[in-house]
Amino acid sequence: MIIHKYRGARIEQQRDMLRFFPSGTPVSGPDYARFAIIALFSLMIAASAAIEIPRNPATAISQLFYIPILYAAFFYPRAGMYVAGIIAVTYEIVAMGPVYPDLVGAAGVIGQGVTFIIVATIVAYLSGTNRSIEGINSRLNEQIQRDNERRRGVIITVAHELRTPLQPLMGYLNLILADPREFGITKETETMLNRCMTSVERERAIINRMLEFSVLESGKITPVYSVFPVRECIESVISAGGYSTSAAITVDIPDGLTFDADAARIGGAIDSLLSNAVAYSRPPRQIRIWYASPDTSPCHELSIRDNGIGIPADLLGTIFEPFQLADSATLSRKYDRIGLSLSIAQKYLQMHGGYIRVESVVNEGSTFSLLLPKDRTAGECP
Repeated sequence: MIIHKYRGARIEQQRDMLRFFPSGTPVSGPDYARFAIIALFSLMIAASAAIEIPRNPATAISQLFYIPILYAAFFYPRAGMYVAGIIAVTYEIVAMGPVYPDLVGAAGVIGQGVTFIIVATIVAYLSGTNRSIEGINSRLNEQIQRDNERRRGVIITVAHELRTPLQPLMGYLNLILADPREFGITKETETMLNRCMTSVERERAIINRMLEFSVLESGKITPVYSVFPVRECIESVISAGGYSTSAAITVDIPDGLTFDADAARIGGAIDSLLSNAVAYSRPPRQIRIWYASPDTSPCHELSIRDNGIGIPADLLGTIFEPFQLADSATLSRKYDRIGLSLSIAQKYLQMHGGYIRVESVVNEGSTFSLLLPKDRTAGECP
């Protein structure tokens, strides 16, 4: 096993060496950056040498030796040390002749050769450290990707397994509750069955949310753009969710305002924010929806404010993460939440190049603002 690992490491090292040699093989962005840095160093040394040649040719020649040393040590740290040693010895042999028997000159030549080695050692160490960090980051990113894929797979599998037994259960409950007297169901039993039906509906909603979030995370959904009236979209969401029966909702949207976006996704995001606003508001529940984007802004800004419990400042950065609630120990039970609605809403906006911004004061309420590009070809919202 140890031999196998060693051989694997050697193969990877050889591949890295081949990748960094300028032999026409593809290189990555960081490689181009390294080439740019070493090219800059080389130009600086060449310029310095050109200036120094008329005054002190020996010094100018010694500076030119730094070009191959820096190049070798930076791109091939281990091999670069050998290159630096060979260059240092070569320089001392070549330069020692003109200065011998001048002891001061000879000492200067030897010191210059030692300087070559020191510079190569420093550059090689920094380059090796940089590559080690890049390797660690690459492995961590790959591990994160694998973990995300496994998580999505687990969520999808669990959701499908949970949804399968719910289908016949919902069918039987709907059949019985459609005409309970025909099946000899008493009032008390009907009440219990209605409670069961409510629980089943809730479980189905949770499963659907889990599946929807997994599909969104995979990046396989693209928005279907269309121009739609914003006020009608909001009123449709309020009517379908029955939110006006639970809270006083004020809609302050200019007539004729339209969005060029995926109406279903934007409507879903508005629905998620409205649902949270109504659930977390305190009686008398008051929700305000308004449009607050100036003509000069590149993005639409649609805001929803509630008079709810608010969100602590130290938790504002986590509320858009999946399965996260500001106070998960309490809110998931009290408000019947699992922490996916905001994650899904945020992904809906990000699909369009926008995002959701939140401002909140504890015990006063929260304001969620949807920012959406006015021109979908202009890029993301700042």
